[in-house]
Amino acid sequence: MENNITISKILIKHQADCNIKNNVLQTPLHIAVSDGKYEIIKLLVSHGVDSNEKDASRWTAYEIGNRHFDKKILQLLKPL
Repeated sequence: MENNITISKILIKHQADCNIKNNVLQTPLHIAVSDGKYEIIKLLVSHGVDSNEKDASRWTAYEIGNRHFDKKILQLLKPL
């Protein structure tokens, strides 16, 4: 896990697009939430990712977190 956060920090430092989407329209935030990667979610949120982006199934990252019943993640993604 530490390697993932280190790589994520390096990518952000070098201005990687944190809102880039894969072939099913998932952003790094969608994937981090699905995988329960709390530290990466915290990092992405602190760098202003768009948490309202929807994937191909029309799910936001918050909705994915809610589906997994992860209260710790939901606190980070709480809608305004």
